[in-house]
Amino acid sequence: MPANQQDKFLLSKILATLGPASSDKSTILRLAQAGAHAFRINFSHGTLEQHEKTYRLIRECAEELGMPLGILGDLCGPKIRVNNLPPEGIQLKEGQILSFTTGTPKEGLACCGSDICLTSNFSEWINEITEGEHALLDDGKIRLRCLGVTASGSDGLVRFEVEHGGKLTQGKGINLPETQLSLPALTDHDYQCVRFALQHDFDFLALSFVKDPEDTQALRRFIRREDPDPVIPIISKIERPQALDKLESIIQVSDGIMVARGDLGVEIDLARVPVIQKHILKLCKEFGKTAIVATQMLESMIQSPVPTRAEVSDVANAIFDGADAVMLSGETAVGQWPVEAVQVMSRIARRANEYQRSLPLSLNLPQKQIEARFGSAALAHGVCTVAADLDARFVILWCNHEKSAYDLSSYHLSRPVLAYSDQDSILQRLVLSYGLQPIHCEQPTGIGGFIRFVENDLNQKGYIRQGEPLVFILGYPITQVKVPTVIHIHYTGEPIPFGQP
Repeated sequence: MPANQQDKFLLSKILATLGPASSDKSTILRLAQAGAHAFRINFSHGTLEQHEKTYRLIRECAEELGMPLGILGDLCGPKIRVNNLPPEGIQLKEGQILSFTTGTPKEGLACCGSDICLTSNFSEWINEITEGEHALLDDGKIRLRCLGVTASGSDGLVRFEVEHGGKLTQGKGINLPETQLSLPALTDHDYQCVRFALQHDFDFLALSFVKDPEDTQALRRFIRREDPDPVIPIISKIERPQALDKLESIIQVSDGIMVARGDLGVEIDLARVPVIQKHILKLCKEFGKTAIVATQMLESMIQSPVPTRAEVSDVANAIFDGADAVMLSGETAVGQWPVEAVQVMSRIARRANEYQRSLPLSLNLPQKQIEARFGSAALAHGVCTVAADLDARFVILWCNHEKSAYDLSSYHLSRPVLAYSDQDSILQRLVLSYGLQPIHCEQPTGIGGFIRFVENDLNQKGYIRQGEPLVFILGYPITQVKVPTVIHIHYTGEPIPFGQP
């Protein structure tokens, strides 16, 4: 097969956040055509009515384009934000005394002798922070040092000294990297959003501020109570220091991991973020779990039509380190160049994939998965070994269930894996996994008919030449088996031993 034909398949995936700059149908279509495989709906902003409209537009675009598009619902979690500020905000100066209260300031912003007294959407932290600990506002741009809690309970009051000042506006985040917080991972608003996502058949749910595996398990238990037969994958977001001590156990109970570098970069030393990112991607590879790298990947494209050289390298290196998908946030949600941002990310990913294909074909073994001796993982290992030995252009499977496709993806084979299914819901859940190319196809009646259909389809599209090997992973009978058990090598143009239909 000509190399330029194989390059039509992007191995690394792109997740684009929708927002005011991109929630209309025309822009969603253009984002998908530019290379976006899935769209993130951020429940931190907008109403459920607005999200329902966006959801329907994505599904309409997928139908018009004839391609599966995934939808990820990103739960807010207990994000602490500043309240009761005037529209113009306030200017904080070094050395100024600032207070937060669990109650309501009686005189506007002033109370208890402080120049300024503020509230927040969650007040529990005011009784949990201790003297000497720091609060970081607006992604760390403003730094406060706690002088002590002067009152507790429903009238709690904590005083701070401003160490690094700046302008503070309504709704900016509060990070408490040194404080052990008791806030639950799921809020009442999150539960509403989970129900909404389940009712509308979202393809993924992302859980914010995960600190331990119990947070992820709590979400999974709630989903099971709402849906007796749940299939929606849970993506745990790593953005708190507490999660770093329990990474392996969090990964084990999650379907995927998002390296959420925004809050993570505020709560820990920035210099540690690249190292932690590499470590998380390595662990996800070992456990065979989907890995997404997010936040500020092409941040300058919020205002500029071209990225910085450093941003281009950041995206490429995330792919080289094993990310299944790379995510755009503000670039597509509120940026001036949303479509261009996806186009640039697609170009970077394509070049990175070309480089990966130029290397000697090797297997990236999901070691923990192999050690667990799962049958599907062992079969995937065999398929990838055969594909590597034959230098096969494609691995192909019929999906009655996504498990085998996920297992194949976890090897990060630098060749496309064509995953055929007649179920759109399955295809949509495959769009963020490395190398998988989900393709809609009617249910075949037999293995021979499926092989013939695939061969004809790839021939018509110019993707294969006579005599090239195709590696199939199949179940028998193909109409019933959910977990494939057969590896078959077919050379194009040769007779099919399974017969027809």
